Amino acid sequence: MRYLNLGCGNYFHPDWVNVDSQAAQANVIVHDIRTTLPFSNEAFDAVYHSHVLEHLPRSEAKSFLQECLRVLRPGGVLRVVVPDLEQIAREYLQTLEEAQNGSEKAAHDYDWILLEMYDQAVRHHSGGDIAKYLAANNIPNEDYVIKRFGYEGETLIKNLRGRHLDDLQEITALENTDEIALAVGRFRLGGEVHRWMYDRYSLNRLLKASGFKDIRVCDATESQILNFSDYNLDVLKNGQVRKPDSLFMEASKPNIIVDSWTFEQEESQDKLKIVQISTSDIRGGAARAAYRLHQGLRLVNQDSLVLVKERSSDDQFVCSVVDLGPTKIFSSDYSLYAEIQSNYINNNRTELSNTLFSYPYPAADLTKVEQLNQADIINLHWVAWFQSAETIASLLTLGKPVVWTLHDMAAFTGGCHYSAGCQKYQTSCSQCPQLKEDRYDLASTILKDKVSKLSNFLNLTIVTPSQWLASCARSSQLFKNNRIEVIPYGIDVNSFRPSPKIVAKSQLDIPEDTLTLLFGADYSVEKRKGVEFLVQALIKCFQNPLVQELLQEGRIKILNFGHGCPSLDSLSSLGIPIVSLGYVTSDEELSYIYSAANVLLLPSLEDNLPNLLLEAMSCGTPVIAFSVGGMVDLIDDGQTGRLVGLEDVDSFSKAILDALLNPSKYEEMGLQARLKIEESYSLTHQANQYLKLYKDLIDSHQSCKEAVSVEKTDSIKLPNLREIAIEAGRLALLNERQSSHELNEKVVQVQLELQQAQAELQRTQAQLQETQTELQRTQTQFQETQTELQRTQAQFQETQAQFQETQAHIVAMEASKFWKLRKIWIRMKELIGLRKLSV
Repeated sequence: MRYLNLGCGNYFHPDWVNVDSQAAQANVIVHDIRTTLPFSNEAFDAVYHSHVLEHLPRSEAKSFLQECLRVLRPGGVLRVVVPDLEQIAREYLQTLEEAQNGSEKAAHDYDWILLEMYDQAVRHHSGGDIAKYLAANNIPNEDYVIKRFGYEGETLIKNLRGRHLDDLQEITALENTDEIALAVGRFRLGGEVHRWMYDRYSLNRLLKASGFKDIRVCDATESQILNFSDYNLDVLKNGQVRKPDSLFMEASKPNIIVDSWTFEQEESQDKLKIVQISTSDIRGGAARAAYRLHQGLRLVNQDSLVLVKERSSDDQFVCSVVDLGPTKIFSSDYSLYAEIQSNYINNNRTELSNTLFSYPYPAADLTKVEQLNQADIINLHWVAWFQSAETIASLLTLGKPVVWTLHDMAAFTGGCHYSAGCQKYQTSCSQCPQLKEDRYDLASTILKDKVSKLSNFLNLTIVTPSQWLASCARSSQLFKNNRIEVIPYGIDVNSFRPSPKIVAKSQLDIPEDTLTLLFGADYSVEKRKGVEFLVQALIKCFQNPLVQELLQEGRIKILNFGHGCPSLDSLSSLGIPIVSLGYVTSDEELSYIYSAANVLLLPSLEDNLPNLLLEAMSCGTPVIAFSVGGMVDLIDDGQTGRLVGLEDVDSFSKAILDALLNPSKYEEMGLQARLKIEESYSLTHQANQYLKLYKDLIDSHQSCKEAVSVEKTDSIKLPNLREIAIEAGRLALLNERQSSHELNEKVVQVQLELQQAQAELQRTQAQLQETQTELQRTQTQFQETQTELQRTQAQFQETQAQFQETQAHIVAMEASKFWKLRKIWIRMKELIGLRKLSV
């Protein structure tokens, strides 16, 4: 519950959201409440303000109350406390009469009541004449003042007695009339004065005009706000009323949902008043199945209402316990229950199963809900964390036929929703194999509690959607003596209808010639969903050469919807294309997805009658499944789908292969599947079966009223809640220590690896330094070589220049007359044989 205290001043509770124009403490929000409140619509279950409204101008009162209405949730409570004008006026007339008759005491009381009536409305300075009156050393009628003003009056007297109050002198000391007017105006607009007064009639009228209903006068000690007295806002811990001169009024915000959540007024023998009870209306498979029954019953003209813990739909015939208002229906020890669920159960599971295991408390007592008392029949559904054996027994004592539609095994076990093959629910559920540590043998105790409280009621009938679940219920310790009927789920065949595959595939951007396999699950990580077996079957199937050809041609896709499926997504690494469609809630979108698929793959290892089985078949899509649970009831092997042995991966793989290689054969199966759904599994077909049962139970009940008169049995004493919570805390601590130990081991391992890495790093750094030193030497040698090269190049260039100069000189000499004559002379010598002579 979330509560708001406006204009709280110094009186507030830390559990509330507290608002004032000035912060008395750190957890008070500073805000001018005359403006829009800084909160979202429907944020609070209750709004409270004490001696606030009279400080607002009459013209602003309605808008302020409408802001209170805005932030209240439907059915939420507004509590208004104001000075009671009627009470003051009556007191004034009485003291006037007595004073006029000569009573000295009444004369003093008369002086005070006049101040109480007028002073805070007309004063020009803080405290006014009331403060002066209370500051006197000797108040002649102090007891009367404290009686009128209560705790605050007593506190003011203690704080003001003997004080010299000079606020008025400060104002009157001002010489300028304009300054006086400004000082008085500032004071009167500062929020201390009363701008209007209210009595029960005027406040009622104002609240009604502001949009509130169920307006009533109450006293300081009573309230419709849950646990209001615990907060000591109007009544102190010692029982003293803080402001006894007040008018206390409460009103509620209209709840459109609750106002429309009623049975029809016209009585009819053919029309039954039925209340379906479920934890949720459309969130989760079991909730959707229950809601579809409600839809079917209304289709066959029955007066069906749904009462839930959590409401998600906008159906006017669905109401949540929160919608009904802040009534005390859940235990104040809710946190302890949450501790048990989280640590004693969730974090204490074995490897056998990870499907939900629920602790059946806290639970809501619904026996005061008017519609349940008006109903001809009550139908329970999936009620985990909403109803317990004790509250269901209370419903049974209302003396009406009660049907309990089971959607899993939780109703007759010690807490598991699927037993994973365990059959201990047939005896005692002792030493539950799904819990690691169970010091209190909790599962066994819970089952004993159910047997103790529910087994003797003759007006409880069990309905299961599948033959398998009925067989389990009949063999259970709890329901072995109850009447058990099998009525399958129904489905809206108009919403889930076949679409041409070319159209459906185009909606999903899938080519027309693509063969599509479909898998879906709300939470595929559950072991019982069998995803690991599906992955094995797919891998085996996709090894076939013909399938490999189809893959290479891009003609195969796997569609997947739900909260993700990591195991299936891993197939993409093998070249198998996966299209993840996410969590889908739209029936229309689901219908296209089913219609686009050539076949639905349903590898559940343990299941009742999954909605997606009916949905797929209704859309003309055949299903391949293990031969378990409700699949056996619906699938005719080879006609409307395929059934293979439990965990038989080879057979499952062959069935998938057959679907890929013979699509026309499975298209014919889909047509037969649709025909079967239309004939036996529509909403109206299911509703009529339930209606027949309801009428039979009502007739039997009328002829045997003593059916609900059961002998009182000694209830099984559940272990102390706090002891279990402490044990849950111990288990949480052990888990934390184990996690810490594992973390420490990992830290040690990481530290060792880090040390090795650091040593390797040091070696690498040393090698790097050596390399750098060698590099520096090499760079130095390279620089020296470059310098020598540059010198050599310079010398070479100089030599070249000299050579070129010499050549040029030689060429010049050779071109001279001397060289020409010399050549001639040498030639002549050769001719005349003088070479030898010259030698």
